[in-house]
Amino acid sequence: MPFELHLQYVPVYSKTSRTGSTTFHDDNLGIINACKRENAIWVLGHGVSREQAVLMRFKSIVEQLTLINYRYSYFDQLFSEHMKRDVIAPKITFGTYRSYLIVTEVDRDLEDLVTSEYLGKDEPDLTQLPMLILKNNYVIDRNTGNKLAISQRTIINVGYEFSENYGFSYVGCTNFEYLPEMK
Repeated sequence: MPFELHLQYVPVYSKTSRTGSTTFHDDNLGIINACKRENAIWVLGHGVSREQAVLMRFKSIVEQLTLINYRYSYFDQLFSEHMKRDVIAPKITFGTYRSYLIVTEVDRDLEDLVTSEYLGKDEPDLTQLPMLILKNNYVIDRNTGNKLAISQRTIINVGYEFSENYGFSYVGCTNFEYLPEMK
């Protein structure tokens, strides 16, 4: 019986900015700053809060990545890479969830957009955060048409790779415990 998987994220643009080599930092600094600038543009252009701008940007990213280009979407390629076969990803949409935003460290040079709203507060309100919604817990093999279960390892890898590429921290997946533990 299929069920939706909800991959939850928190926007953290500073998380990759000070890790790894100088080359890694320099290569990713443009992406990190571009994300922050883009959200600032959404705030000003649409007259919304930073939280709403983050959600709007996330939705825009997801909509772009689900478009099919030369038979494949970004998610088709991502799932194919991690499952080591040519597959069609499940339908993926955008959603939100509410949670406390817990920040353990803040990089003052590249401050997290959402974190900055809550600095100095003892206990912030529940924040609306972005998530990917996978409409099924399986992919379809392009060659055979068979449904293949998505494993826990695949969800972790896909969640983290998306987060590394687009400036969000992967928090977890609902229904994760019901996924098979195979490779």
